[in-house]
Amino acid sequence: MIEGSQYELQCDVQNVAPVHLLTVNWYKGQHLVKSVESDHHSSITPVNYSNTLWISTSKDDDGVQYRCEAELKLGPEGPQPPPVVTSDPLNITVHCDCPIKLQPVKLAVEFGASASANCSTTINHHGMGWEASEGAVDMVDDVQFITWRVESLTHWDIEPICYINTNKQCELTLQVTVYKRPDRVSISTVGHTGPMIEGSQYELQCDVQNVAPVHLLTVNWYKGQHLVKSVESDHHSSITPVNYSNTLWISTSKDDDGVQYRCEAELKLGPEGPQPPPVVTSDPLNITVHCDCPIKLQPVKLAVEFGASASANCSTTINHHGMGWEASEGAVDMVDDVQFITWRVESLTHWDIKPFCYINANEQCELTLQVTVYKPPDRVSISTVGHTGPMTEGSQYELECDVQNVAPVHLLTVNW
Repeated sequence: MIEGSQYELQCDVQNVAPVHLLTVNWYKGQHLVKSVESDHHSSITPVNYSNTLWISTSKDDDGVQYRCEAELKLGPEGPQPPPVVTSDPLNITVHCDCPIKLQPVKLAVEFGASASANCSTTINHHGMGWEASEGAVDMVDDVQFITWRVESLTHWDIEPICYINTNKQCELTLQVTVYKRPDRVSISTVGHTGPMIEGSQYELQCDVQNVAPVHLLTVNWYKGQHLVKSVESDHHSSITPVNYSNTLWISTSKDDDGVQYRCEAELKLGPEGPQPPPVVTSDPLNITVHCDCPIKLQPVKLAVEFGASASANCSTTINHHGMGWEASEGAVDMVDDVQFITWRVESLTHWDIKPFCYINANEQCELTLQVTVYKPPDRVSISTVGHTGPMTEGSQYELECDVQNVAPVHLLTVNW
């Protein structure tokens, strides 16, 4: 490899199940550089899975070994420690024929903070300097040492280059990651207020405001002091501050009453960044669970194709003053002295329907039926982007899969 260049490494995991419980860990020597949880939920039978890691090379990487490992996180009921299969090491060789050295070779700098790096050489009879959008240093003759320095870094995409002129000019780029801690991290319940009902599912959302760079962001979800999920951002669109959101589905039980959920935004800037990594945590979200509503839904969840029929039963074993269904389609008026009542729609045409059964005993309580309305795609097509005719051996091409008119898109998986 060439010093100062970027390369993509790929970890191939063959014939693993279940893939949604797979985590790929990347190591540089003995240092864990990245941990990625699979987001594939399409199969419980064995499949192949691949994950990639971009690396930037420096002189110090010559002779370094990279490896990846596949870890099945099966929870406390699985074997301890979790099953792990590790790749053979990949040995890195880095060529460098430019007689200058950067110290450090990488920087992680908070926006607005100071930054500096040194460039040195051991040869004579030359000129050397720094090119940069901030802190440029004009070429100086016959020195062995020159410093790039900025008192307040305000360029997001800065790439300082140290150059030297001998018989020819050569240069080395300082890798600078400019970061910004979030202004605020908050947690909320999506589409719900008030107490939760035992046995139901709810969606929590973590909102991270004004953070950079988003591709180095990890959102950690906690239930009390227990880490329940860690999600690395897959957004690579911006190095300037953006807002980012992540969601977590929870199922409630009696034991969840009084539990606190929180989320934290962690910027994993690598060994060149501050240690420990910058973390901003949300205020806790207090969960209240009501479990004294004496009704039962059968089924508790439905997946219905748009336009198809749907039905569910609501039952109770107590005496009451009336029970019924409220819904944008198929509502059932309150009825006295029954133990069983059915919600039914012959042709479901509401995408966001949320039927709930209610009962009036000493007070009114209710239970919501979870309905997913779906629509298979009208058409799926594949094409080559920006190219027609035969392909050339050894070249790269982009294929595109177009899925037309599908819902809900968050449950869609595209398999290549």
